[in-house]
Amino acid sequence: MAEISSSLEDYIEAVYSIYTKDNKVKAIDVARRLNVSRASVTEALQKLEQFGLINYGHYGTISVTEEGVKKAKEVIGDTPIEIDYTLTLRPASLARLLLENGFNVVAIYEDCFAGEEEEDFKWIQENYPNLKIYATVHVKMRFVNRKRDEKLLALGQKAAYFTGSNNFVNIIEGGGMYGFSGIIKLCDLMIDAFLNEKDMKKLIQFKGLGCENYETNCK
Repeated sequence: MAEISSSLEDYIEAVYSIYTKDNKVKAIDVARRLNVSRASVTEALQKLEQFGLINYGHYGTISVTEEGVKKAKEVIGDTPIEIDYTLTLRPASLARLLLENGFNVVAIYEDCFAGEEEEDFKWIQENYPNLKIYATVHVKMRFVNRKRDEKLLALGQKAAYFTGSNNFVNIIEGGGMYGFSGIIKLCDLMIDAFLNEKDMKKLIQFKGLGCENYETNCK
């Protein structure tokens, strides 16, 4: 996918925000939200449709395409997924997004959740109380089992390190990806990581070897 400008990102963020709240979007809704003209909205939406991020129908009706997410789910299936805070500053939000789309997220590595994640964290507590939270600064992390009997997809370097998985997405703090288009790009990286192993020990720095961790249930 070609790079999307920051102004177009504002439009797709508006579309996605309205869509997730109301399950429907019209061009006039976007115009009101961004305080721009209908003509500007129409031009931007047509470009987003060319990128394959939305469907822009008659009478200003908009629907969000989720083909990238669906494709990733078809490839990855029910493979366990573990996420850490080095990949994204909002791991709970990413976990919720993946869980809502049927992915099997089983653990999050995070030392302190940001206030912006409170709603997503509570949602996980209520809907997935057995999802594990690992605080990477706890002393017990010295003794965590770094071998898994089954294939596991790690999202982030710490998740890869603590699970010993060679199937991992190797980016830091979002890798410069942003917004809805960033989610689609992440799905592509997840597919690639699932299908192609990396040399985890070679790629990841070991200055954190022996760092501490504690495992709790999300209750």
